[in-house]
Amino acid sequence: MEDILISHSGFKDIGSSNIITTEFFYLNVSKPFTITDNISIPWIDLTYTGGPLKESATACVGGKNNDMIFIFGGFSYAEVNNSFVNQFDTNKQQWINITFVGNVPEVREHISCTNFDNGLIAIFGGFISLDDLWIFNTLELT
Repeated sequence: MEDILISHSGFKDIGSSNIITTEFFYLNVSKPFTITDNISIPWIDLTYTGGPLKESATACVGGKNNDMIFIFGGFSYAEVNNSFVNQFDTNKQQWINITFVGNVPEVREHISCTNFDNGLIAIFGGFISLDDLWIFNTLELT
């Protein structure tokens, strides 16, 4: 899997209130499509996989073949254990629990990430002007 856009969860207006959604889907932008024809846009819906229910998180791909999706940070409404990172294996179509080695950033919302070709992901920013930068190694899960 290469060059994908990921969307995970969010808010949906229902009348006078907002509810958090559990949607989880991605778009492989390395395959051709036209934006004028909504039917041709190849969104892949992974909502059925039962991913973490979070808002204000960010996601990047990683792993040996960029076949893993990592969701970082965010605020969890439904989970007792609000882990900083969640991992989804696109080949097996399943979530994997990660046990960290080393330092882990505090859980935060409204962060950004970018991935590099060497399996590293840079994670930065956050709510209330957190200006630190973390590097996550998707090959070693550290």
